[in-house]
Amino acid sequence: MLNFRFLKKTVASVVSVALGLTLLVPVGVTANAADGNLVSNGGFESGTAEGWSPRGGNETLTVTSDTAYSGRYSLLVTDREENWNGASYDLTGIMQAGRTYDITAYVKARAGQSSSHTEQATLTVQRTDSDGEHYDSVAYCVDINENNWTKLSGRYTLTASGQLSGVSVYIESPDDTLEYYIDDVSVVEVEMNPDTDLPSLCEVYQDCFDIGVAVDPVSQLDASDPHSKLIGQHFNSLTAGNVMKISSLQPVEGYFNFTEADRMVDYAIAHHMKIRGHNLLWHNQVPDWFFTDPNNPGRPATRDQLLARLKTHITTVLRHFRDKYGDQNPIYCWDVCNEVISDSHANNGLRGSSENSKWLDIIGPDYIEKAFEYAHEADPNVKLYINDYNIEDNNQKTIDMYNLVKSLLDKGVPIDGIGLQMHINNNYPSVSDVKASIEKFASLGIDLQITEMDCSTQGRTDSAALQVQADKYKALFDVFVSEKQYISSVTFWGISDDASWLGANNAPLLFDSNLKAKPAFYAIAERQTDVSNSTISPTSATFDKNPDNQADITVKLTLNGNTLSGIYNGSYALVKGVDYTVSSDGTTVTILKSYLSSLNTGTVSLKFDFNRGADPSLSVNITDTSSGGQTPGGDQGQTGDLKVQMVNGVLSPTSNTISARIKLINTSDRPIDLSTVKLRYYYTKDGTQQQNFWCDWSSAGTSNVTGTFLTVSGQNADTCLEIGFKSGTGTIAAGAETEIHFRIANADWSNYNQSNDYSFNSTATSYVDWSKMTAYIGDTLVWGNEPV
Repeated sequence: MLNFRFLKKTVASVVSVALGLTLLVPVGVTANAADGNLVSNGGFESGTAEGWSPRGGNETLTVTSDTAYSGRYSLLVTDREENWNGASYDLTGIMQAGRTYDITAYVKARAGQSSSHTEQATLTVQRTDSDGEHYDSVAYCVDINENNWTKLSGRYTLTASGQLSGVSVYIESPDDTLEYYIDDVSVVEVEMNPDTDLPSLCEVYQDCFDIGVAVDPVSQLDASDPHSKLIGQHFNSLTAGNVMKISSLQPVEGYFNFTEADRMVDYAIAHHMKIRGHNLLWHNQVPDWFFTDPNNPGRPATRDQLLARLKTHITTVLRHFRDKYGDQNPIYCWDVCNEVISDSHANNGLRGSSENSKWLDIIGPDYIEKAFEYAHEADPNVKLYINDYNIEDNNQKTIDMYNLVKSLLDKGVPIDGIGLQMHINNNYPSVSDVKASIEKFASLGIDLQITEMDCSTQGRTDSAALQVQADKYKALFDVFVSEKQYISSVTFWGISDDASWLGANNAPLLFDSNLKAKPAFYAIAERQTDVSNSTISPTSATFDKNPDNQADITVKLTLNGNTLSGIYNGSYALVKGVDYTVSSDGTTVTILKSYLSSLNTGTVSLKFDFNRGADPSLSVNITDTSSGGQTPGGDQGQTGDLKVQMVNGVLSPTSNTISARIKLINTSDRPIDLSTVKLRYYYTKDGTQQQNFWCDWSSAGTSNVTGTFLTVSGQNADTCLEIGFKSGTGTIAAGAETEIHFRIANADWSNYNQSNDYSFNSTATSYVDWSKMTAYIGDTLVWGNEPV
């Protein structure tokens, strides 16, 4: 499960986050509290703040008649010192776990506050259970102003692990000192009636793989909970969102509590379901005592102490279920290690202390193989998996996971499979990158599972966004079916949007907050079982960059009922109408010479990505018979030692920030000293303002990256950012890569017109080879084309 940060602290569990709707409301419109409002003083018409309290202790809460959304009074919040400070209303014993609520508040900024940015407010539920405190965002960072009341609202399902000991609703702001009014706060329980006249997903895919779902067994498996109807109808595999993690099973050393986990196992047995055990080792949701010296809590545990605790925990957990349930035990596999791969390629690809994990620093890298060995020893019949996020993106993290698992297999470590979490969105990653990642991992010869799937619409809930989501789900399930020989299970991280950790405003799941099937459900439920592969002819060709010999390449397609989704050169998606054309009947593709002439000499593989079935490739041998071996005005003496891939972070033509992520790849057979490397991004600065540069992150170390602005002359460029590396940064090994994420802004934050910028790429949403950025070793151009 992914980590993510709310305004106060990192959340320690999967959260049930609700729909964040916003609405600017004109002053004077009266709104009566809905019947059944659990907030008895939500409108402050008593003239008091009864029931409300300051979260930080220093805030001042004042009932005022200065302004109100409805009626006469509202509550003014002042003297805030932290972003999590605000007005809180206690609903302990009133809101119940497993129930669903519509939560609403109206917020308005106090006039006269000087600010250089748009003010925001967040509506949050704080809950305390056996796992600790959790902060669930109902409507997150919504823009507010001093002229209108803004409605913050969402549908929220309250969950709890163990005993629910505290619940409150509060309003906070990322601006530590913002003063604001609140009015007409309401919490109303809602009844939901799920769609049940639907095909069963697990039956639709019964010849391919299991269809699973992550659940909260305390509430969602109860027959009185409407979510349970969908669980029983569509899924044949369950994953515990929280109740099988270390903090739930062993909150105190030596004290194991299996009550809720056993409840889930009992349910699975009664309903003939499997269970994926999740998880035995993670850097999150582990009690502090696990990493401290038992004789001196002020000191960290030693390697031997931590290994002993890990072995005790794994052995106790696996043998509990083995011994209690015997042959009926539905837990057929466990995520032994969860999220151990670094996001920044640190520590040879392993997550360490800089990414909030203590396992590596205390034990060393062999903690992973030890965990698998302990699990196999405890129950040799259970399948063992390693699980992580973003490894489906066909990126450095994919490579790091591949290398780790290969090394484990080479050592004989008992690992049976890889879990790809698949937390994605409508725009990223590409379907082709997911497919490439699956095939890369499949080459290791072990099982693959999709373990935590959801697809965020990134804050949109309109019909167009939901259709894009449906198309994405459909395309991915077509891939899963085509790769079913490698995939044994596909699990969704939640049932419906009201109970998603991403929030229903991101609408990531198959059912909406009313438990109604969305377009995404129908897209994958209407599966066509027989898929015939498409073919292309020819499968190889030659292109000469000599201007006298250049010619388009024509490719004939035999579709067999499929359609062409795109053409890819590595991670770069060729642009239809610019790089290639397709005939009106879809059976002929022409790769244009204007695109082919931009490629370096050598062999290029162009993958034809079809919506279903196999994706054949066209191998193109790029030659250059022109004088000197270079096309005039072309590659300008490139040596091929480095390659630059890039994706812009802000794709809007008008923006106050130029943002890009760069991947620098060493294509030579030797290490290259980074201090000798320069990269250039060309643009027009659209004015006379001073230019500012930030390196937000780099795998070479953010502090090692330098940025210098140079004046240039050329088409669509009067300025370039030259990126360099400090002496002592180190080398980039042969075949390795270095990433840099940077931003550029005017001193007054005025807008750029990026459409006129030479290096700007308005279409790519993932890394592509980009010759409009140049790379140099010393003074020698080794990649790209300078503007002329």
